[in-house]
Amino acid sequence: LSGGRCYTLLTAPDGKIYAGGPFTAAGGVANTSGIAYYDGTWHAVGTGITVDATYYVRTLAIDNSGALYAGGTFINHVDASGDYISKFSGGSWASMGTGMDGGVYAMAIGPDGYLYVGGAFTTGNGVTLNGIGYWNGTTFVPLGSGVAGGGTDVWGLCFDDAGNLYIGG
Repeated sequence: LSGGRCYTLLTAPDGKIYAGGPFTAAGGVANTSGIAYYDGTWHAVGTGITVDATYYVRTLAIDNSGALYAGGTFINHVDASGDYISKFSGGSWASMGTGMDGGVYAMAIGPDGYLYVGGAFTTGNGVTLNGIGYWNGTTFVPLGSGVAGGGTDVWGLCFDDAGNLYIGG
């Protein structure tokens, strides 16, 4: 990787290794800014994600249908609604509603198949989340009243074998 660091790695069910961060290129391959995958050689994921030292990919997840999600501090990815989170499926990137109003730092696929997100956001797709919620395929849904306190960020999410969600921040 050149031009920056790798902040997140994800192994896909097919064995590909996805990398995300403020890097500008992977292996000299075109369109690998911000995100790329490795299977012995580097490959682009769509057209990549425009990044710099401030705006970059921080977290990745793959759902049960094989769709790839990228979250971070990037803005205007795909379109004006591609703020902080985007979905890659069917060979192209798509915005998720109107995006988030702050950084997405953690993602996990729940036992229900939904994408759970945590970060420094207050809203997602116009819905009040206060740092934590999930994407039901159409919109974001809050988890209770979110995390309390101003400036509270969620930096880690995981599920245990019983389906309990743990958060860290």
